Amino acid sequence: MMNLTEKQLTQSDKILMSVCVLALASLVYALAHFKTAKVKFTKNEVSPINYEMAKLQNADNLYSLENREIELNYKALETKKVPAKADVKNLTDKTKKVITPAAQASVQNTVAHQVTAQRKAQTKRLQAQAAARMAHTETSVDQPENNSKQKTNAAQEHYKPVDNMLPRSAPPIVEKKSFDQWKSEIFAAQSKEAIMKLVVALKKGEVTNEMFQRLAAELTASKDDKIVGLGLYALRSAPSYLSYVQLVKVQASVNSSYATYVQESLMAYNQNANLVFLKQSLTSKDKEVVMKTLEIIKLGITNIKDGEVAGMADPRYVRGTAATQFSLTNYLSFLPLLQQLTRSSDQDIVALAHQNITLIDDPQYIAAN
Repeated sequence: MMNLTEKQLTQSDKILMSVCVLALASLVYALAHFKTAKVKFTKNEVSPINYEMAKLQNADNLYSLENREIELNYKALETKKVPAKADVKNLTDKTKKVITPAAQASVQNTVAHQVTAQRKAQTKRLQAQAAARMAHTETSVDQPENNSKQKTNAAQEHYKPVDNMLPRSAPPIVEKKSFDQWKSEIFAAQSKEAIMKLVVALKKGEVTNEMFQRLAAELTASKDDKIVGLGLYALRSAPSYLSYVQLVKVQASVNSSYATYVQESLMAYNQNANLVFLKQSLTSKDKEVVMKTLEIIKLGITNIKDGEVAGMADPRYVRGTAATQFSLTNYLSFLPLLQQLTRSSDQDIVALAHQNITLIDDPQYIAAN
């Protein structure tokens, strides 16, 4: 029987039996391990629950974001921003390269053409409005019943707002001429037009009063009667205290053909606009100026009483009924100055001052006027 057994167990049978034994041992071990785990799990289920909060091992971890998800996300964002800045820089560099001087010049030319076109359009519109207003005025003469409505429409059209987008041109810069330039121009032209140009410049402030008086003195001191006449014309066209004094001083030196013109120029100060210069002349330290002023005042008062007001007024400075409104009451303001002159040490001034006071202080005449 032993022989049969040994004979029957071949090499393959031995291997098979070994495998079976190993498999059986593994199965027994697995069953034993599963039973132990089941017992532990069951014990954990029935154990009491602990509600006490766990304590941190390190207090510094409470304020740290180290190794947390938010920190990782922030670092990721920073990593993405770096190439974005580089892209912006590259884009700016490309843009700068594109805007060349030639392109800038082209843009400036385009803007200049647009401004010119806008100005031309504005000029045409204003001309059309002016033509419409003129036509409107002519129509209103033929249609008096619609006069008020047409005036309203014309006013509305006149004050129509202009486009604020149009550029405003700066006022022209006027270069002021020197004394020598004015003198050369007047002596070269030798015309009233040159004198009036000088007077206009004086009123605009382009010529000072001092320069004007110097030019007038140069003209009246000339040996040429025509130049002297231009100087007198300038003094009469610009009334002032200094002009009045120059006329007083030059009256004795001009020829007879200009004597009447100078007297008329002095008498032209007997009007409302120029009475202030006569008052100023009464306070002068120059006897010649004071005596001539008292004489001019006396002649003015006498002409008023004789009804010759229009004849003594300068028509260039008096319009309409302004001359007839000039009366003796305009001289009442001279009384304080005349009374001061009566206390002067010069008897000629005292006598003429008393005469003027008597003529002015006439209650009967003042009441009638």
